[in-house]
Amino acid sequence: MSITVLGVNHRTAPLEVRERFAHAPREVSAALERVLGVGARGGVLLSTCNRTEFYLAEPDDAAPEAVWSLLSERLGGGRNAVEYGYTQRDRDAVRHLYRVSAGLDSMILGESQIQGQVREAWEVSKAQAGPVLHRLFQSALLVGARVRARRGSRPGRHPRRPPRSPSPPRSSRSWPAARR
Repeated sequence: MSITVLGVNHRTAPLEVRERFAHAPREVSAALERVLGVGARGGVLLSTCNRTEFYLAEPDDAAPEAVWSLLSERLGGGRNAVEYGYTQRDRDAVRHLYRVSAGLDSMILGESQIQGQVREAWEVSKAQAGPVLHRLFQSALLVGARVRARRGSRPGRHPRRPPRSPSPPRSSRSWPAARR
């Protein structure tokens, strides 16, 4: 069993490129049908304002080319989408989805909206996801919820950063004297 993710996000592509790659929910089925038609046992398309990612189960060699071709068409101007993209396979692809679902791969560390977007992508793609991706997305949503619960659901807060100590008041007096 192999899993591959191909996509673009806020780190790899500027906003104007990400906007062209975004798929509305009504476009997801046709896009997945096109990619799965060249060979994969399942697919989920996650498309938000900051990322467009195709998760594929057991993709044939032609499937990645179909993804980049589809995205290049949306990009237009003879530009190649692969210039903005990334590919991760197997363990790295699973780790990537877990990080995305937990909000650890977001522009704002820990933002919670992405978990709902992951759930929505899975719901919209269910008919084409297949059993491997169904299980993967279920576990990713559980991992995301667990990470969020441990972090206390505070967006932007690094999980290992200790709380800041209070700053001394801005005055000419020294810190201990100001506390009296």
